[in-house]
Amino acid sequence: MDYHTLEVDKIEMMETAEEAYQCWIVTFIVPDASVQEHAEALALRLAPGPTLAFGATKRLLHLGWNESQETQMMNESHTISSMGGSADSQEGDQHISGEACPSLQREVRSCDQRKRSL
Repeated sequence: MDYHTLEVDKIEMMETAEEAYQCWIVTFIVPDASVQEHAEALALRLAPGPTLAFGATKRLLHLGWNESQETQMMNESHTISSMGGSADSQEGDQHISGEACPSLQREVRSCDQRKRSL
């Protein structure tokens, strides 16, 4: 466990975003007035990405808190092998080889447009 992980126990003592940033609890800070704008920009950047891989990564991160190193390595190995035939993996291979990635080129509507269409 690195020292950043150990900083989590200080969350209750943090009073500012800058303190959270210094402890690596957050990776960037935005002004209050532009939180919505930045959140939408981040959502638009992530939405066309490899969502299956994002989900698998999140699952592995959560499992890692409670598993032994050996079990976590088995979980990671299983996840990598099961993702091999997925569309996310194929698109990643295409991206690395310089080929076009059709689904990564798809149009992503803004959050406001999505709300109106619901």
